[in-house]
Amino acid sequence: MISRMKAAVKASMMQSKIEEYYYYMDEQFVSYHDWIVEREAAYRSSMQTTEKELTAKVIGLGEKVVVNGTDILVFATDRQWLDEHAVSVLVNYFKEYSECQIVYGDEDEWNSNRTIRMNPWFKPDFSPELLGQYFYFGNVVAVRAEYYKEIVQSDTVFQTAGIAASESVFTLENLYELCLNAAFPVSCTVIGHVPYVLYHAPNIQHLCTGMEYDKLRGVYVEKSLVKAMENKKISIVIPSKDHPDILKTCLSSIQKTCQGCDYEIIIVDNGSSEENQVELAKMMLKYRFNYVLEPMEFNFSKMCNLGAAKATGDILLFLNDDIEAMENGWLEHLKGYALRQHVGAVGAKLYYPDSKMIQHAGITNLRLGPVHKLQFLQDERPYYDGRNRNDHNVIAVTGACLMVRKDIFEECGGFSESLAVAFNDVELCFRIYKKGYCNVVCNSVALYHHESLSRGNDETQVKQARLLKERDKMYGMHPELYGKDPFYHPYLNTVILDTNYSFAYQYPAGSDVAVEEPFVMKETVKEEWYNECLQVSLEYAGDLTAWLEGPGKTGEYLYFQGYQFVIGSDNPEYTRFLLCEEEDTKQIWKIPCIPTFRPDLDKNVAEGYASLCGFSLVIERNSLPKGRYRVGGMAKSRISRQVLCKFTNKYVEI
Repeated sequence: MISRMKAAVKASMMQSKIEEYYYYMDEQFVSYHDWIVEREAAYRSSMQTTEKELTAKVIGLGEKVVVNGTDILVFATDRQWLDEHAVSVLVNYFKEYSECQIVYGDEDEWNSNRTIRMNPWFKPDFSPELLGQYFYFGNVVAVRAEYYKEIVQSDTVFQTAGIAASESVFTLENLYELCLNAAFPVSCTVIGHVPYVLYHAPNIQHLCTGMEYDKLRGVYVEKSLVKAMENKKISIVIPSKDHPDILKTCLSSIQKTCQGCDYEIIIVDNGSSEENQVELAKMMLKYRFNYVLEPMEFNFSKMCNLGAAKATGDILLFLNDDIEAMENGWLEHLKGYALRQHVGAVGAKLYYPDSKMIQHAGITNLRLGPVHKLQFLQDERPYYDGRNRNDHNVIAVTGACLMVRKDIFEECGGFSESLAVAFNDVELCFRIYKKGYCNVVCNSVALYHHESLSRGNDETQVKQARLLKERDKMYGMHPELYGKDPFYHPYLNTVILDTNYSFAYQYPAGSDVAVEEPFVMKETVKEEWYNECLQVSLEYAGDLTAWLEGPGKTGEYLYFQGYQFVIGSDNPEYTRFLLCEEEDTKQIWKIPCIPTFRPDLDKNVAEGYASLCGFSLVIERNSLPKGRYRVGGMAKSRISRQVLCKFTNKYVEI
């Protein structure tokens, strides 16, 4: 009888907490429609006005193109879906960027009665390789009238492609052809992207994706090739130590899948055991590689630079020894991109072994640092805008498989040996990008990556500290790129480590929150409170100014961001705290966690009511005594006496 009464009381209390949970959900939920309308109003209010006025003319699909008498031609697939402010936004962009000749923008959808906007399509800045895949500029493209006339009248590519470039009728074929002609040879100043939604249709259509456009693409790809290097060989540089069996799998897969290719292999060994050196000597007879033995502490950058110095090929491929090739043609496909005169680093899609789980499909540069978007997702369907299917431009690719022409590698100074373990690949890609080259990930090529066999995972305290130090060093070398990525729209989520391509409006919480007050934890932490049922992820712990402006900046506030949830429980029953344990005194301070909306948790965590298990909090730096603090979490049940604790391997210093 008593047990039934307790169960009834607990159920009633739990129902109350769930109702409270949904109340907070409603408070924090932001609709896309309201969010984008507010931002667009702010964008328009910030538009610059100049004395020089430009005239613009809108041309719908199938309508006559009259160039004379206007400055700007605005091509819209369907006039009725053009945003009411589109023309003024485009004209303003042309006035602000006088060198720009072609401009495209973003799109979204109306609901059936045109009252609510939804399903945005936010596009990257000019991405020539993506343009070569399909006409991602979309349903609204604006062109300076004089530039349009110049291209149509003077360029022979229109005739070479075998498609008439009519000066009188707007067709998608002609517009795509004109944009391809402007894109190659690549000039990022000619084509601009305005981060504004210019078009609202019932259904977004991705244009010019059929086979009938392949002839067009081929003509412009041909224009971008480095002719003198088409028959040059590839030097494959593989750093490896004490992994002969793993290396054998890698070399065997290269031998099987690259027959007929002109390549050499250079193994750089930083000090294998004598026994393993004997094994490598045996392998040399079968796989015919050059062997560079240089005993030293592990330094990926230095090992790659040593291999590059020994290379006789004009194209370099840096490959981890735990990479395994699966299909023929992959090396030639990467080479085809590396030979384009505007292309810098080239990478491939990587799978975890014996699966189609994505490990790498290009690197995105978020405020938290460089991340592998789509990591851990199954490659069973296209994700946002085909980001796991298309070959497209990215800010960086992983050094596990990175191809680059040797002249570009030498022009950029090779890998930075001050970054021994982490972020050396990203830092090199940053330098390549700043030199004006476009980095590419080839998602049409997939390799297996037996990740972390060479140096383990990065979860220990020492490795976490090293990662943060090298990340901050990388941004110290490129402060202008902190949190910036031209191939990742600013209206996509930039502050949360979600694997998919989520939108910024889905994550309303951030560093703009009330300042919390830490207080000393009076009760003694009991051994049984430490429980693996509590999962704590700390995405950021450090200076708030550094979070907003970049590493090396300091201010009077500290910022903490992450999430914690309880496995196998209904999470609304718990009150959560952030814990800071001083390293020397072991004194623990508690900071209340206000529930923060994290929709990614309900998608990725099979636990009850996880969307409000995020936290985002700010404290004054001097609210904690000077010291070094290990950060963790605590969850206290509001229904029972259960208390759970867990600490991370991340620290913050006061």
